[in-house]
Amino acid sequence: MDAVAKYFEEYRKWSSESVSESLSEYRRWSSENPTLVKDIETFLRGLSYILPGYFKDSLLVSEFVYSLAQLLSLLNQRLLKGQITLSVDGFRRIEDVLRVLNCVEVFLELAASRLGGPVARWSLIFSVQVLKMVVRLVLLFKSREMLRPVEVEDGTEDTINLLSPPQDINHNGTDYFTLKSSGRTIRKIQGAPPIYLRSWLPPTFGKSSKLTSQQFAAEAVHVAQPVAHLMALGVFGEKSWTPFCLALGLDFTSQGLHMHSEHNPAERKEIVRRWFSLLSYILRSPFYDTQSKRIIMSFLSTMERSLPLGGSLVSSLKAYLPEYQSVYFYTWSQE
Repeated sequence: MDAVAKYFEEYRKWSSESVSESLSEYRRWSSENPTLVKDIETFLRGLSYILPGYFKDSLLVSEFVYSLAQLLSLLNQRLLKGQITLSVDGFRRIEDVLRVLNCVEVFLELAASRLGGPVARWSLIFSVQVLKMVVRLVLLFKSREMLRPVEVEDGTEDTINLLSPPQDINHNGTDYFTLKSSGRTIRKIQGAPPIYLRSWLPPTFGKSSKLTSQQFAAEAVHVAQPVAHLMALGVFGEKSWTPFCLALGLDFTSQGLHMHSEHNPAERKEIVRRWFSLLSYILRSPFYDTQSKRIIMSFLSTMERSLPLGGSLVSSLKAYLPEYQSVYFYTWSQE
Protein backbone atom coordinates (compact mmCIF):
# COMPACT_ATOMS: atom_id res chain seq x y z
CA MET A 1 0.00 0.00 0.00
CA ASP A 2 2.85 2.37 0.76
CA ALA A 3 4.33 1.73 -2.67
CA VAL A 4 0.99 2.45 -4.36
CA ALA A 5 0.52 5.64 -2.33
CA LYS A 6 4.05 6.75 -3.19
CA TYR A 7 3.41 6.05 -6.88
CA PHE A 8 0.23 8.14 -6.91
CA GLU A 9 1.95 10.94 -5.01
CA GLU A 10 4.78 11.01 -7.54
CA TYR A 11 2.28 10.89 -10.41
CA ARG A 12 0.34 13.80 -8.88
CA LYS A 13 3.50 15.88 -8.56
CA TRP A 14 4.55 15.04 -12.11
CA SER A 15 1.15 15.91 -13.57
CA SER A 16 1.00 19.14 -11.56
CA GLU A 17 4.43 20.18 -12.79
CA SER A 18 3.54 19.24 -16.36
CA VAL A 19 0.36 21.31 -16.28
CA SER A 20 2.21 24.24 -14.70
CA GLU A 21 4.93 24.08 -17.34
CA SER A 22 2.36 23.83 -20.14
CA LEU A 23 0.43 26.82 -18.83
CA SER A 24 3.64 28.84 -18.47
CA GLU A 25 4.65 27.99 -22.01
CA TYR A 26 1.21 28.87 -23.36
CA ARG A 27 1.21 32.12 -21.36
CA ARG A 28 4.56 33.05 -22.90
CA TRP A 29 3.37 32.18 -26.41
CA SER A 30 0.04 34.04 -26.07
CA SER A 31 1.75 37.13 -24.64
CA GLU A 32 4.11 37.15 -27.62
CA ASN A 33 1.31 36.60 -30.16
CA PRO A 34 -1.76 38.48 -28.85
CA THR A 35 -3.04 39.28 -32.35
CA LEU A 36 -2.94 35.64 -33.40
CA VAL A 37 -4.72 34.57 -30.21
CA LYS A 38 -7.44 37.15 -30.83
CA ASP A 39 -7.78 36.03 -34.46
CA ILE A 40 -8.24 32.41 -33.35
CA GLU A 41 -10.99 33.41 -30.93
CA THR A 42 -12.71 35.51 -33.61
CA PHE A 43 -12.45 32.70 -36.16
CA LEU A 44 -14.01 30.17 -33.79
CA ARG A 45 -16.88 32.52 -32.96
CA GLY A 46 -17.48 33.24 -36.66
CA LEU A 47 -17.37 29.54 -37.48
CA SER A 48 -20.02 28.82 -34.83
CA TYR A 49 -22.44 31.17 -36.65
CA ILE A 50 -21.82 29.51 -40.04
CA LEU A 51 -22.19 25.86 -39.04
CA PRO A 52 -25.93 25.60 -38.13
CA GLY A 53 -28.08 23.99 -40.82
CA TYR A 54 -25.39 22.30 -42.87
CA PHE A 55 -25.45 18.80 -41.38
CA LYS A 56 -27.10 16.70 -38.70
CA ASP A 57 -26.48 17.94 -35.16
CA SER A 58 -24.94 21.08 -36.63
CA LEU A 59 -26.46 23.16 -33.83
CA LEU A 60 -24.72 21.00 -31.22
CA VAL A 61 -21.38 21.30 -33.02
CA SER A 62 -21.91 25.04 -33.45
CA GLU A 63 -22.51 25.50 -29.73
CA PHE A 64 -19.46 23.38 -28.93
CA VAL A 65 -17.28 25.62 -31.11
CA TYR A 66 -18.77 28.77 -29.60
CA SER A 67 -18.32 27.46 -26.04
CA LEU A 68 -14.73 26.55 -26.89
CA ALA A 69 -14.10 30.08 -28.17
CA GLN A 70 -15.56 31.62 -25.02
CA LEU A 71 -13.59 29.35 -22.70
CA LEU A 72 -10.42 30.01 -24.67
CA SER A 73 -11.00 33.76 -24.35
CA LEU A 74 -11.53 33.44 -20.59
CA LEU A 75 -8.42 31.27 -20.23
CA ASN A 76 -6.31 33.74 -22.19
CA GLN A 77 -7.52 36.65 -20.07
CA ARG A 78 -6.69 34.86 -16.84
CA LEU A 79 -3.31 33.61 -18.07
CA LEU A 80 -2.22 37.02 -19.31
CA LYS A 81 -3.28 38.59 -16.03
CA GLY A 82 -1.62 35.86 -13.99
CA GLN A 83 -4.94 34.89 -12.38
CA ILE A 84 -5.16 31.22 -13.33
CA THR A 85 -4.74 30.13 -9.72
CA LEU A 86 -6.93 30.92 -6.73
CA SER A 87 -6.06 34.18 -5.03
CA VAL A 88 -7.39 36.53 -2.41
CA ASP A 89 -9.71 37.97 -5.04
CA GLY A 90 -12.53 35.62 -4.11
CA PHE A 91 -15.18 37.59 -5.96
CA ARG A 92 -13.36 37.20 -9.28
CA ARG A 93 -13.09 33.47 -8.71
CA ILE A 94 -16.79 33.16 -7.91
CA GLU A 95 -17.71 35.26 -10.93
CA ASP A 96 -15.57 33.00 -13.08
CA VAL A 97 -17.79 30.08 -12.08
CA LEU A 98 -20.72 31.99 -13.56
CA ARG A 99 -18.69 32.86 -16.64
CA VAL A 100 -17.84 29.22 -17.28
CA LEU A 101 -21.46 28.15 -16.78
CA ASN A 102 -22.65 30.85 -19.17
CA CYS A 103 -20.12 29.65 -21.74
CA VAL A 104 -21.17 26.01 -21.71
CA GLU A 105 -24.82 25.92 -20.55
CA VAL A 106 -26.37 25.81 -24.03
CA PHE A 107 -23.94 23.15 -25.25
CA LEU A 108 -24.53 21.05 -22.12
CA GLU A 109 -28.29 21.30 -22.62
CA LEU A 110 -28.08 20.20 -26.24
CA ALA A 111 -25.64 17.40 -25.44
CA ALA A 112 -27.78 16.12 -22.56
CA SER A 113 -30.85 16.18 -24.81
CA ARG A 114 -29.08 14.20 -27.54
CA LEU A 115 -27.52 11.66 -25.17
CA GLY A 116 -30.12 11.20 -22.43
CA GLY A 117 -33.40 12.57 -23.74
CA PRO A 118 -35.80 14.95 -21.95
CA VAL A 119 -35.10 13.58 -18.46
CA ALA A 120 -31.36 14.19 -18.73
CA ARG A 121 -31.97 17.58 -20.35
CA TRP A 122 -34.25 18.91 -17.61
CA SER A 123 -32.10 17.40 -14.87
CA LEU A 124 -29.07 19.25 -16.23
CA ILE A 125 -31.02 22.49 -16.68
CA PHE A 126 -32.26 22.37 -13.08
CA SER A 127 -28.77 21.54 -11.75
CA VAL A 128 -27.16 24.41 -13.67
CA GLN A 129 -29.81 26.90 -12.58
CA VAL A 130 -29.55 25.86 -8.93
CA LEU A 131 -25.76 26.19 -9.06
CA LYS A 132 -26.03 29.63 -10.67
CA MET A 133 -28.58 30.70 -8.06
CA VAL A 134 -26.28 29.59 -5.23
CA VAL A 135 -23.31 31.43 -6.75
CA ARG A 136 -25.35 34.60 -7.25
CA LEU A 137 -26.67 34.44 -3.71
CA VAL A 138 -23.11 34.13 -2.40
CA LEU A 139 -22.10 37.19 -4.42
CA LEU A 140 -25.19 39.06 -3.25
CA PHE A 141 -24.67 38.33 0.45
CA LYS A 142 -20.94 39.03 0.31
CA SER A 143 -21.01 42.22 -1.74
CA ARG A 144 -24.44 43.65 -0.80
CA GLU A 145 -24.44 45.26 -4.24
CA MET A 146 -26.68 44.92 -7.29
CA LEU A 147 -25.79 41.93 -9.42
CA ARG A 148 -24.84 42.47 -13.04
CA PRO A 149 -24.36 39.97 -15.87
CA VAL A 150 -20.86 38.51 -15.92
CA GLU A 151 -19.45 38.20 -19.41
CA VAL A 152 -16.25 36.85 -20.83
CA GLU A 153 -13.84 39.74 -21.25
CA ASP A 154 -12.62 40.05 -24.80
CA GLY A 155 -9.90 42.61 -24.13
CA THR A 156 -11.66 45.28 -26.19
CA GLU A 157 -13.70 46.91 -23.45
CA ASP A 158 -11.04 49.57 -22.97
CA THR A 159 -11.55 50.89 -26.52
CA ILE A 160 -15.29 51.48 -26.25
CA ASN A 161 -15.34 54.86 -24.53
CA LEU A 162 -12.33 56.68 -25.92
CA LEU A 163 -13.49 60.15 -24.94
CA SER A 164 -14.37 59.52 -21.31
CA PRO A 165 -11.76 58.35 -18.81
CA PRO A 166 -12.52 55.07 -17.08
CA GLN A 167 -13.91 55.09 -13.56
CA ASP A 168 -11.52 53.52 -11.08
CA ILE A 169 -13.18 50.82 -9.02
CA ASN A 170 -10.85 48.86 -6.77
CA HIS A 171 -11.80 45.24 -7.39
CA ASN A 172 -11.24 43.92 -3.89
CA GLY A 173 -7.74 45.36 -3.66
CA THR A 174 -6.45 44.17 -7.02
CA ASP A 175 -6.22 47.57 -8.78
CA TYR A 176 -4.72 49.90 -6.15
CA PHE A 177 -3.88 50.13 -2.46
CA THR A 178 -3.47 52.82 0.18
CA LEU A 179 -0.33 53.33 2.25
CA LYS A 180 -1.06 53.19 5.97
CA SER A 181 1.43 55.85 7.03
CA SER A 182 0.77 58.59 4.47
CA GLY A 183 -2.65 57.60 3.16
CA ARG A 184 -1.33 57.90 -0.39
CA THR A 185 -3.09 55.81 -3.02
CA ILE A 186 -0.81 53.72 -5.25
CA ARG A 187 -2.11 52.14 -8.43
CA LYS A 188 -1.03 48.59 -9.25
CA ILE A 189 0.19 47.68 -12.73
CA GLN A 190 -2.86 45.52 -13.48
CA GLY A 191 -5.12 48.42 -12.44
CA ALA A 192 -3.67 50.90 -14.94
CA PRO A 193 -5.94 52.06 -17.80
CA PRO A 194 -4.76 51.89 -21.45
CA ILE A 195 -1.82 54.16 -22.21
CA TYR A 196 -3.91 56.50 -24.39
CA LEU A 197 -6.29 57.13 -21.45
CA ARG A 198 -3.70 57.61 -18.72
CA SER A 199 -3.73 60.95 -16.95
CA TRP A 200 -0.98 60.08 -14.43
CA LEU A 201 -3.29 61.31 -11.68
CA PRO A 202 -4.14 59.33 -8.53
CA PRO A 203 -7.07 56.92 -8.90
CA THR A 204 -10.53 58.39 -8.49
CA PHE A 205 -12.73 56.23 -6.35
CA GLY A 206 -15.87 54.92 -8.01
CA LYS A 207 -19.08 55.01 -6.06
CA SER A 208 -20.23 51.61 -4.86
CA SER A 209 -23.43 51.84 -2.86
CA LYS A 210 -24.69 49.08 -0.60
CA LEU A 211 -28.21 47.79 -1.13
CA THR A 212 -31.03 48.77 1.18
CA SER A 213 -33.26 46.04 2.59
CA GLN A 214 -35.83 46.69 -0.14
CA GLN A 215 -33.22 46.57 -2.90
CA PHE A 216 -31.75 43.41 -1.39
CA ALA A 217 -35.18 41.77 -1.46
CA ALA A 218 -35.55 42.81 -5.11
CA GLU A 219 -32.22 41.18 -5.96
CA ALA A 220 -33.15 38.02 -4.05
CA VAL A 221 -36.39 37.74 -6.03
CA HIS A 222 -34.45 38.28 -9.27
CA VAL A 223 -31.95 35.55 -8.37
CA ALA A 224 -34.64 33.05 -7.32
CA GLN A 225 -36.82 33.55 -10.40
CA PRO A 226 -35.21 30.89 -12.69
CA VAL A 227 -35.40 28.11 -10.11
CA ALA A 228 -38.97 29.08 -9.14
CA HIS A 229 -39.94 28.92 -12.81
CA LEU A 230 -38.36 25.49 -13.23
CA MET A 231 -40.11 24.13 -10.14
CA ALA A 232 -43.42 25.43 -11.49
CA LEU A 233 -42.68 23.74 -14.82
CA GLY A 234 -42.17 20.46 -13.01
CA VAL A 235 -45.49 20.80 -11.20
CA PHE A 236 -47.76 22.25 -13.90
CA GLY A 237 -46.05 21.20 -17.16
CA GLU A 238 -44.50 23.04 -20.09
CA LYS A 239 -47.83 23.96 -21.71
CA SER A 240 -49.26 25.58 -18.59
CA TRP A 241 -49.45 29.35 -18.24
CA THR A 242 -48.71 29.17 -14.51
CA PRO A 243 -44.87 28.94 -14.78
CA PHE A 244 -44.86 31.70 -17.40
CA CYS A 245 -47.00 34.03 -15.28
CA LEU A 246 -45.02 33.20 -12.14
CA ALA A 247 -41.71 34.08 -13.80
CA LEU A 248 -43.14 37.27 -15.29
CA GLY A 249 -44.68 38.22 -11.94
CA LEU A 250 -41.38 37.71 -10.11
CA ASP A 251 -39.54 39.85 -12.68
CA PHE A 252 -42.09 42.65 -12.31
CA THR A 253 -41.93 42.33 -8.52
CA SER A 254 -38.15 42.70 -8.55
CA GLN A 255 -38.28 45.67 -10.90
CA GLY A 256 -41.10 47.28 -8.92
CA LEU A 257 -39.12 47.09 -5.69
CA HIS A 258 -36.15 48.70 -7.42
CA MET A 259 -38.25 51.50 -8.91
CA HIS A 260 -39.08 52.86 -5.45
CA SER A 261 -35.42 53.17 -4.43
CA GLU A 262 -32.53 55.49 -5.26
CA HIS A 263 -29.72 54.13 -7.45
CA ASN A 264 -26.39 55.22 -8.84
CA PRO A 265 -25.92 55.47 -12.64
CA ALA A 266 -24.53 51.93 -12.97
CA GLU A 267 -27.51 50.47 -11.12
CA ARG A 268 -29.99 52.49 -13.17
CA LYS A 269 -28.35 51.17 -16.33
CA GLU A 270 -28.79 47.60 -15.10
CA ILE A 271 -32.44 48.22 -14.23
CA VAL A 272 -33.07 49.56 -17.74
CA ARG A 273 -31.34 46.50 -19.20
CA ARG A 274 -33.65 44.25 -17.19
CA TRP A 275 -36.71 46.11 -18.44
CA PHE A 276 -35.61 45.56 -22.04
CA SER A 277 -34.83 41.91 -21.30
CA LEU A 278 -38.53 41.40 -20.55
CA LEU A 279 -39.06 41.55 -24.32
CA SER A 280 -37.67 38.00 -24.42
CA TYR A 281 -41.01 36.82 -23.02
CA ILE A 282 -42.49 37.06 -26.52
CA LEU A 283 -40.23 34.11 -27.47
CA ARG A 284 -41.07 32.07 -24.38
CA SER A 285 -43.66 29.31 -24.35
CA PRO A 286 -46.62 29.17 -24.09
CA PHE A 287 -46.97 32.84 -25.12
CA TYR A 288 -44.86 32.21 -28.23
CA ASP A 289 -46.83 29.12 -29.25
CA THR A 290 -50.26 30.74 -28.90
CA GLN A 291 -49.70 34.44 -29.54
CA SER A 292 -46.42 35.75 -30.94
CA LYS A 293 -45.34 32.92 -33.25
CA ARG A 294 -47.96 33.69 -35.91
CA ILE A 295 -47.16 37.42 -35.86
CA ILE A 296 -43.38 36.91 -35.98
CA MET A 297 -43.57 34.36 -38.81
CA SER A 298 -45.93 36.61 -40.82
CA PHE A 299 -43.55 39.53 -40.39
CA LEU A 300 -40.56 37.44 -41.47
CA SER A 301 -42.46 36.12 -44.50
CA THR A 302 -43.26 39.68 -45.56
CA MET A 303 -39.63 40.66 -45.14
CA GLU A 304 -38.54 37.61 -47.11
CA ARG A 305 -40.69 38.62 -50.07
CA SER A 306 -39.84 42.32 -49.87
CA LEU A 307 -36.06 42.24 -49.52
CA PRO A 308 -34.37 41.39 -52.82
CA LEU A 309 -30.94 40.80 -51.31
CA GLY A 310 -31.84 39.86 -47.75
CA GLY A 311 -34.39 37.18 -48.55
CA SER A 312 -31.97 34.32 -48.00
CA LEU A 313 -30.92 35.75 -44.65
CA VAL A 314 -34.54 36.04 -43.52
CA SER A 315 -35.20 32.49 -44.74
CA SER A 316 -32.32 31.23 -42.64
CA LEU A 317 -33.68 33.15 -39.64
CA LYS A 318 -37.14 31.61 -40.13
CA ALA A 319 -35.64 28.13 -40.30
CA TYR A 320 -33.45 28.72 -37.25
CA LEU A 321 -36.07 30.39 -35.03
CA PRO A 322 -37.87 27.16 -33.99
CA GLU A 323 -34.52 25.65 -32.98
CA TYR A 324 -33.64 28.77 -31.03
CA GLN A 325 -37.00 28.90 -29.27
CA SER A 326 -36.83 25.25 -28.23
CA VAL A 327 -33.52 25.66 -26.34
CA TYR A 328 -34.21 26.63 -22.73
CA PHE A 329 -31.00 28.58 -22.09
CA TYR A 330 -31.51 30.65 -25.25
CA THR A 331 -34.88 31.99 -24.16
CA TRP A 332 -34.84 31.73 -20.35
CA SER A 333 -31.27 32.55 -19.36
CA GLN A 334 -30.93 35.74 -17.29
CA GLU A 335 -27.59 36.76 -18.83
